[in-house]
Amino acid sequence: MKNTRNTRSFFTCIIVLLLLFTVPCSMVSALDGVFFGAGAEAGGNAREGAAPGVIVLAGAEINQLFALGFRKGFFLDTAKVTTLEDSVFFRVKFPVKNTVPFVQAELGTSVLFEDGKSYPLFLGALAAGWRFHIGRFVYIEPAARVGHPFIWGAGLAIGIRFDKEEGER
Repeated sequence: MKNTRNTRSFFTCIIVLLLLFTVPCSMVSALDGVFFGAGAEAGGNAREGAAPGVIVLAGAEINQLFALGFRKGFFLDTAKVTTLEDSVFFRVKFPVKNTVPFVQAELGTSVLFEDGKSYPLFLGALAAGWRFHIGRFVYIEPAARVGHPFIWGAGLAIGIRFDKEEGER
């Protein structure tokens, strides 16, 4: 009886892993493109004033109006607080010629390090920005955001994008 349960659990795990890998891989061909970026941001991750930081982000263009992705941030308030942020985002785009204004919602975690202790917190944010395409592959993206636990943030990212050709859409 125990051996049967272990075998069933093993095959269940294999099926779940196969689904986790094959479903996203099959969806890649349906995407309009992918993008990767990095930048600098100042945020309210400090006891007083602003905390400078760096961000990296990656995403997938679902179609011309929506994108999904993840964002990581590291902020250092030189006086006391260091913050690490991990979040996923859902972006709604409003394409206009070679620029793309957008709004996005972010959910994730934020870990604050202060006085040798860590404090994990829920991260929720709303952001607005504007992507400017520079040539076929490069973009710059100023954005501002509000949320918890950082209150505010504003920054500039530069990145690369790989879009489908117009005829492939």
